Amino acid sequence: EVAYNFMIIEVREEAAPAVERRADGSVILRKLAGDCEASGWTGEVERREVPAGEVEGETHFIGGMGAGSFTYRFAVSEGMDLAALRSLKLLLEASSKREGAPQTSEDKWPSDITISVNGVAVDARTLPDQPADARGALSHLHGLWGRYGELVSAEASREKLAEIAQANGRELFVTVSVADDASHVGGLSIYSSRAGRYPADVTLVLA
Repeated sequence: EVAYNFMIIEVREEAAPAVERRADGSVILRKLAGDCEASGWTGEVERREVPAGEVEGETHFIGGMGAGSFTYRFAVSEGMDLAALRSLKLLLEASSKREGAPQTSEDKWPSDITISVNGVAVDARTLPDQPADARGALSHLHGLWGRYGELVSAEASREKLAEIAQANGRELFVTVSVADDASHVGGLSIYSSRAGRYPADVTLVLA
């Protein structure tokens, strides 16, 4: 038997808007984990493992084994000129992807990821593991066995912003990938606001 010595409570008024304009002129764009434009993996792609993993008809967890990528498409409003961007920041919760959800231990499962916007690489890092324990409260609540990731924040440099704007003036394609020749080919899991540890969607902040 499994016993819990804690209770998980989700306090939520409504979903964060897909597009949010702020008084300082910045624009925030959000996507759910399952709302990817394209994906391809050398291993299994997992959108959910149990019915509770889909929360009220929305997919807040997606994972791919081995090497591959997930791509998210963000449309840019008519009033925004990508060539005039001063900053572009990406925020998302991510981990590697291992089979099942073994309890967090010293047995790590790392994965090397690259984050690109319109084909321009803006960040690269190693995700150390796919942990699963009490800190993954949102996953526990919605049937994903406590799995969670780390909060990844990536920002494009001024030089990269110019390349991104030249590649596509009306859309932003954010790709998170694991190369097949990476040092750690450990797959990728992406969580949005009702899975994992942090109540955050895949988020772009444009100024």
